[in-house]
Amino acid sequence: MKKWTVFSILAMILIAGSFAVAEQTHMSPEHPLYQLRRAAELGSENLAPNETVRSELMVRNAGRRVAEAREISEVNERRAMELSEEYSEKIGEAKRIGERISESARKQDFEALIANATQHHAEVLSQVRERVSENARESIDMALDSSMTGHKRALERLEEHTGEIPEHIDIEERVPEHVRDNISARDRNGEQGEDDDETEEPADNGEEENQTTED
Repeated sequence: MKKWTVFSILAMILIAGSFAVAEQTHMSPEHPLYQLRRAAELGSENLAPNETVRSELMVRNAGRRVAEAREISEVNERRAMELSEEYSEKIGEAKRIGERISESARKQDFEALIANATQHHAEVLSQVRERVSENARESIDMALDSSMTGHKRALERLEEHTGEIPEHIDIEERVPEHVRDNISARDRNGEQGEDDDETEEPADNGEEENQTTED
């Protein structure tokens, strides 16, 4: 019985070590063992000792997705689009978990991490955007929007906590003006579409009421 217990412990150590090595090893999204590395990332997130560590791991792994998107963008833009979408999901989840951090000092550290990380992410995504076709840019723009929005909100929270914004953090220096303008225009069009949908509903209700009255 004791032998099996020792064997089980050793096996677990070997497996954990293998996942740790896989997680730290750089692999292209097309590498045969890439999914093992991704599984190791997810395992590290799920086994994190607290939400602070978990959110920090997610920010790091989100950064890996944009780096991988840049690496593969010129040979497989569809996969680059998928990785950009995965980035949006990962950074969004990281921010949601980060919002639950209660300790003030750690919360400030996390917001500073988000502000710095998303600034770099936006720069890399801008490079990805320039490498893919026009048809693929919508997915990249959505990821850029997630990055820029997260950056802006992190700076706002930092200012609330500390009364100032770190001078070295400025996402506008990292994202070309024409890219920022494109994303802003898309957001405005989206908001306008939502407003149009809202204004159509009362008209439909009014027609139904008129028909009821006439009947």
